[in-house]
Amino acid sequence: MHPRTLNRHFKSLGTSYREVSNAVRHAIACQMLNESSMSIDSIAAALGYSAVSAFNRAFSSCEGVPPVAWRKNVKRPNTEASGLLAMSQIVKNTPFLVN
Repeated sequence: MHPRTLNRHFKSLGTSYREVSNAVRHAIACQMLNESSMSIDSIAAALGYSAVSAFNRAFSSCEGVPPVAWRKNVKRPNTEASGLLAMSQIVKNTPFLVN
């Protein structure tokens, strides 16, 4: 699919590639923070952030706390299921991604 076609589909759904990408990266970040002992630096790099500070800002804007504080205080049971649920909601709300 051509990038412009994809952007038109996102626009018709009231979203953008960036919003979907950020939502998926956030769901994966939550899962990695909860289920692994990887450092914040490693998680930021694995998710494609150019710097840890960019990851901290993006995560804090979604959760209201930095990743370190979230990991210490907001651990959630069965994050894998909630992460998969979040991703399935994204796919469900973006029908052209599923063939």
